[in-house]
Amino acid sequence: MRRFALLLPLLLVCACIPKRVVVRTTAVILPDALAAMNEEGDLELAEAAAATNLKLVEGLLHADPRNRRLAALTAQGFGGYALAFVEDDDPARAAALYLRGKEYGLRALMQDRHVAAGVAGTDEAFAASLRHLGQGDKELILWTAMCWGKWIDLSRTNPAAVADLPRAEALFERLLELDEGFYYAAPHVFLGVFYGGRSPMLGGRPEEARAHFERALSLTRGRFLTARLYYAEYYARQTQDRALFETQLHAILDAPDDLLPEQRLANAVAKRKAARLLARVDEWFD
Repeated sequence: MRRFALLLPLLLVCACIPKRVVVRTTAVILPDALAAMNEEGDLELAEAAAATNLKLVEGLLHADPRNRRLAALTAQGFGGYALAFVEDDDPARAAALYLRGKEYGLRALMQDRHVAAGVAGTDEAFAASLRHLGQGDKELILWTAMCWGKWIDLSRTNPAAVADLPRAEALFERLLELDEGFYYAAPHVFLGVFYGGRSPMLGGRPEEARAHFERALSLTRGRFLTARLYYAEYYARQTQDRALFETQLHAILDAPDDLLPEQRLANAVAKRKAARLLARVDEWFD
């Protein structure tokens, strides 16, 4: 009996190893699967696959909840799915998906004790805590901030969401410090959204927004069409610059489908959204 009691803890530990090994082995191939998804140009095929793939990644994270790589992929999955296939037709559902992605990402970032303390503190304490995040945290920072920012954008009547704006902004500011060109200049694109999507009376900074969008276009050589899309939607529309609005959207629609093969899906989504925005140009401009 004593021998069995001594072996029982070892047996329990061994029983846990296979699942973790399977999860981490599977996680190794997920970036390749994501790359294949990003290269897909057929939006209907991509949408059909996206939800299944998202639940797979989420399930793997549940099996290995401290896996930061899986957390980043899960946040990216929820954010990308909501952006590409949900928010135009069902903003409330998209907001809920963005919030889920943000929670997964933030939970992983809070594995750093400084960030955990910052989350519980003031906005200033949170921003200061991000100094403890480095190059290895860039994916988590990006997708947490993207989901957080988009949740706020779709929840403007929710005071609790709006109050979180400085925290999402702080994450992008930290990412900008670490690598301004990361993921097709995402820090510049989303800071352009933050500063351009609000009037100056509400904290908007239109000229800073324009500088961020122009820098993003320069860094990506105009090949990542989301930068043009948001330049039109969040800067040109806000400043009532109809010529710029139409120029950016027509540049998206006229771009070849293989402009950026590794981001064919994102560019296809941008084309669809650009067409929808152009169809409403007379509603928004005199």
